[in-house]
Amino acid sequence: MRKIVISAIGQDQPGIVAAFTKALYDNQCNIEDTSMTLLEDHFTMLFIVHIPHELTSEHLEKHLKNVSQEFNLQLTLYPIETTIENPESSGTPWMISVSGQDQTGIMYHVTQYLAAQKVNIRHLSSKRLRRSSGETLFLMALEVDVPQSLLPEQIQSDLHALSSREGLEIHAEPLEVYTL
Repeated sequence: MRKIVISAIGQDQPGIVAAFTKALYDNQCNIEDTSMTLLEDHFTMLFIVHIPHELTSEHLEKHLKNVSQEFNLQLTLYPIETTIENPESSGTPWMISVSGQDQTGIMYHVTQYLAAQKVNIRHLSSKRLRRSSGETLFLMALEVDVPQSLLPEQIQSDLHALSSREGLEIHAEPLEVYTL
């Protein structure tokens, strides 16, 4: 199966997603996975796309470069090899939320703990928000896979200690299985 990862980033403006998806549709590419978000005032996109066997990478890149130039975006394409269609979780899915006064190292401290426990991060998003008082808050949400060997009580205890040490609010709980 021929797949390609497409990334694009640039100043946010209406029509970016429509233009990219039209170029992909016109070239009979199937969008299999995406992540798109606004980072401050820059729009970022990641696509994993299945491309038809008769389509050359050069032809697709030419069409996507036209779109990226129209919107003044930085574009990257690279082929990937995947062996499975739907990667399965390597543990129990959990949701972790972190909030507190913005300070250097919050993401590092939380992710360092998770890495040490062999917890796999499947999705992470964060934002800085300025309150009307001028105080800046840091918010982070993580979807993770917790190894079966790690007891829920241990995770809760460790994250409580981390939140106390760093002056944060950290909430963590197993995710119920859900369907999109």
